[in-house]
Amino acid sequence: MSAPSLQSKTIRAAAWTASEQVGRRIFQFITGIILARILLPEEFGLMGVLTVFMIVAQVFADGGLSSGLIQNQESTDDDCCTVFYLNVFLGIVVCGVLCLVSPYVADAFHEPKLQALMCVLAFSIVVNSLGAVQASLFAKSIHFRPMTTAILISVGISSIVGITLALCGYGVWSLAIQRLVSDTVRVILFWLFSPWRPSLKFRLSSMKSQLKFGFSVLAAAICNTVTQPMYYFVIARFYSPAMLGFVTQGNQLPDAPSKTLSGLVNRVAYPVFSSIQNDPTRVQRGLQRALKLLYSTVMPLMAGLAVMAPQLVSVLLTDKWLPCVPYLRLMCAIGFLMPVQTLHQHLLMADGRTSLLLKTQVTRVMLHALCIFFTYQLGIVPLIWCQIIVEFAIVLLLCFVNGVKLQYPLVVQLRDATPSIGMVILMSVAMLAVGRMAGKDMLTSLAAQSLTGLTVFTLMGNQLRLSPFTEAQRFLKRQPA
Repeated sequence: MSAPSLQSKTIRAAAWTASEQVGRRIFQFITGIILARILLPEEFGLMGVLTVFMIVAQVFADGGLSSGLIQNQESTDDDCCTVFYLNVFLGIVVCGVLCLVSPYVADAFHEPKLQALMCVLAFSIVVNSLGAVQASLFAKSIHFRPMTTAILISVGISSIVGITLALCGYGVWSLAIQRLVSDTVRVILFWLFSPWRPSLKFRLSSMKSQLKFGFSVLAAAICNTVTQPMYYFVIARFYSPAMLGFVTQGNQLPDAPSKTLSGLVNRVAYPVFSSIQNDPTRVQRGLQRALKLLYSTVMPLMAGLAVMAPQLVSVLLTDKWLPCVPYLRLMCAIGFLMPVQTLHQHLLMADGRTSLLLKTQVTRVMLHALCIFFTYQLGIVPLIWCQIIVEFAIVLLLCFVNGVKLQYPLVVQLRDATPSIGMVILMSVAMLAVGRMAGKDMLTSLAAQSLTGLTVFTLMGNQLRLSPFTEAQRFLKRQPA
C-alpha cells in the first residue's frame, strides 16, 4: 500500500472511528445518567459483579483469533472460515461454562438474581462470536464506515430498550437486556454490511497458525482484562455491592472520554501498524504522532474531570452518588495511563512480538495481585492508589521496550509529553480558581469551570501547536474551498 493511499485511508478511518467513538460515548453517557437516576447503586453493583466474568469470558471466546486475522497481511478465505468456526465453537463452550458456574457465583455473593442474569448475558458471547470475522475484515481493510454505522444503531436501539425497561420497573434486568440487545443488533448489521460469508472450509494447518499467534494474544488479553475486575471482585467480596456501585460509577465518567479518544487512536493504529510492520521508520513516526495526540487530549480531559468531579456528580447523577467523587478523581489518573498503555500493546501485536506482550502483562497481573493482597484491608482508596502506581510502571516499561526497537527513547517520549503537562497545570489552576469564585451553586460552578477549561485548552493548544490542533489545520487545508 502506497504512502498517500495509506494516509488517505487512515484519515478516513480516523474520521469514521471518531464519529463512532464520540457518538457511542454520548449515547452511553446520557443513558448512564438516566439509568443512574432511576436505578439503585446496588443494581449497578450487581452488573459490576457480572462484568468481572463477562469481560474475561469474551476474551476466552475470541481466543486472540480476530487480532491474528488483522496482523497477518496474507490471510486467505480459508483462514477466515477457520477462524469463524473456531470463534463460534469457543463462544458456545464459554457460554455453557458460564451457565454451569452461575449457581456458584450466586451463592458466593449471596445474590440469587446473579444466576439467571449470568445465563442471559452468557448468550451474548455466542452472538458476538458470529460477527467477529466481519469486524476483523473491516478493520484489516481500514474500512470503518460500516462498523461505525452498525455500532451507533445498536447502541441507540439498546439505550431506548434499557431506559424503557428501567422506567417499567425491571431494575437490574434493564441493564442486562440492554447489553444483549446491543450485541445482537450490531452483529446482525455486520452481516448485512459485509460481503463475506463463511463457506464449509476448515483447515487444520490454518487453525495451527492462527492459534500459534492467538495463544499469546489470548493470554495477554486475559491478563489485561482481569486487572480491573480483580479490584471489583475484592470490593464486592469484602465490602458491599453498594460500595462497588460507587466505584464503578466513579470509573464511568473518566472512562467514557478516555476510551473514546484511545479507541479512536488504537482502533486505527493497530491495522495501520500491521500494514507497515516492515518499515520501522514509518512505524516510529506513527507512534510519535499517536502519543502526542493522546498526551494533548486525554491528559487535559482527565485533569478537567478530576477538578470538576463534585459538580459533575451532583448535577448529572444527583447527590446520592457523591460518595463516588474520591474514586472518580483517582480513576482519572488511570484514565490517562490506559490509552497510552493500550497503544504500545497494539504496537507489539502488530509487530508480531506477542511473547514480549505476554511477559509484560503477566508482570502487570502479578504486581496487581501483590498490591491487592497487601492493601485490600486498608480501604478502597489505597487499593486504587496501588492500581495507579502499577499501571504507571507498566506504561514506562512498554515505552522503554518499544522505544529501544524503534529508536524512540523513553526520555524523548517523556519530553514529547512536557507541553501537555504544562497545559494541564495551568488549566487546572485556572479551573480551581474559577470554581472558588463561582460559589456553592453546583450548576454555576460546573458551567464556569467547563468554559474556563475549554478556553485555556484551546488557547494553549494553539500556542503550543499541540497535535490535535496541527492535525486539524492540516486536514482543513487539504479540503477544497
